[in-house]
Amino acid sequence: MLLALSSAISWAVANLLFKLKLKHCNSIQYTTWQMTIGAMGLLVYFLSFEHGESHWGFMPVVYILFAGIVASALAFVMWNHILSRTEASKASISLLLVPVVGVLSGCIFLHEALKIVTLAGIFLVLVGIWFVNSKSNKIESNVMDEAL
Repeated sequence: MLLALSSAISWAVANLLFKLKLKHCNSIQYTTWQMTIGAMGLLVYFLSFEHGESHWGFMPVVYILFAGIVASALAFVMWNHILSRTEASKASISLLLVPVVGVLSGCIFLHEALKIVTLAGIFLVLVGIWFVNSKSNKIESNVMDEAL
């Protein structure tokens, strides 16, 4: 539980730091530093708590590099780009697309079955994201109209 709580706090602090202080910085450079510091923290955690036998080989290293560099770093660069162009509260709604992308990726790459219930869930997530973003836009425009 402590690890999950510290992870959430770190995520919030990193987003606030980027939004308030670093939004004009290069997001690739920021992401590189963020991933490097995070990797060092995970290495300390690994060395402190993992004492089992490891089976290293070429493919496990490829998997780790793909997950760390291609998937995670690319996701962080895109997230920082979105965060630099919109409000944090609106950007955070886009995180709800993660399960949708996961399900669709499973269908495309792993040939998993896409059931009608799953499609209904994807539809509801997309409608919810649209509703939240369109509702906040209407509220903002009403506030601006009243101010003028």
